Amino acid sequence: MEYLLDTGNYDEIKDVLDFYNIKGITTNPTILSRESGSYLSILKKLDKLLDGKQFHIQLTSTLYNDMIEEAKALKALIKSDLYIKIAVSKDGLKAIKFLSENNYNVTATAITNMNQGIMAAVSGAKYLAVYVNRTSSTGVNGNDIVKNIEDILARDNVESKVLGASYKSVYQVNESILKGAKCVTVPKDIFIDMMTTELTEKSIRKFTIDIKSKHNLTGKGLLKG
Repeated sequence: MEYLLDTGNYDEIKDVLDFYNIKGITTNPTILSRESGSYLSILKKLDKLLDGKQFHIQLTSTLYNDMIEEAKALKALIKSDLYIKIAVSKDGLKAIKFLSENNYNVTATAITNMNQGIMAAVSGAKYLAVYVNRTSSTGVNGNDIVKNIEDILARDNVESKVLGASYKSVYQVNESILKGAKCVTVPKDIFIDMMTTELTEKSIRKFTIDIKSKHNLTGKGLLKG
């Protein structure tokens, strides 16, 4: 199971990396527009922090020729494990095909139906970012799309991976995993919620209270004779 962080915020990434070995991060133009500094300086700073982990960067260009030139510039700039994110469209699929055939790692994104995912996979995308919550908000369960794509990939023996994305709750993330997603990318707040529960926190507090009530100590102080 691969967990990625869906953010471009340096402090959020650094904090999570301090306690968990995430696979990398995903970004998009909207996410990066929230950060201070020039676009180039943000990318360089995040690249250094990631230090070889996956860095999924979405193209800001929407036309095929511009996409290719932007992808080339990113490949020359980024030292981490770069994945070029491309939204599925006519120009996008063309770019996915060309870049995949020329040794670029590609993540197809903004996938909101099964055929988009399959077409992107056939075009060579290594990751298929399915927008779970955004799709679900239209009345179609985004996680059904996750399952349908995973089923077809398995049936046809295609190595592309579904990357669940666009989440608003831990429940949606859990459902994606149960429906076959091998990778998810989530905001930091949801990532923290995924690894903590009130029941666990209550148990930790009780452990501390019980041992201190008996010995008035915790930690290595208990081990001194």
